[in-house]
Amino acid sequence: MSRIPTDTDDATYRLSLTDQDTVNTLGLSWQPSTDTFHFSLGTWNPPAHMTKRSLLADINRIFDPIGLIPPILIKRKIFLQQLWLLKLSWDSILSGDLQARWINFYSSLKSLDKLSISRKVIIDGESTITLHGFCDTSQAA
Repeated sequence: MSRIPTDTDDATYRLSLTDQDTVNTLGLSWQPSTDTFHFSLGTWNPPAHMTKRSLLADINRIFDPIGLIPPILIKRKIFLQQLWLLKLSWDSILSGDLQARWINFYSSLKSLDKLSISRKVIIDGESTITLHGFCDTSQAA
């Protein structure tokens, strides 16, 4: 860094963060003061006519580029798979019970706003680390 001339430094590209600032990129918010990732879905208004197309758009509103929340998203994807088995077209309006199930699924995602994931893991000294992986092997995840 010391070899980079300071006269090429452009003040318009300096990043100055306060404790309240967050950096939003690729569907994640990073809060530098706590060094944590957060998901923010914003407000969701169910479409007047729910279709398989609108549900896919809802699923894709949640962008998880580094794979932090697949267990949360899998049930929504399985639901979409069930719509394929019903042989519904992309623009067929869903029945009332299917719409109610989707609204229930999507409403449960509000808890994602409270999810905070630490970006780093620091281990002091020599430690033994055990990594545990969990998965659901049921047919419906």
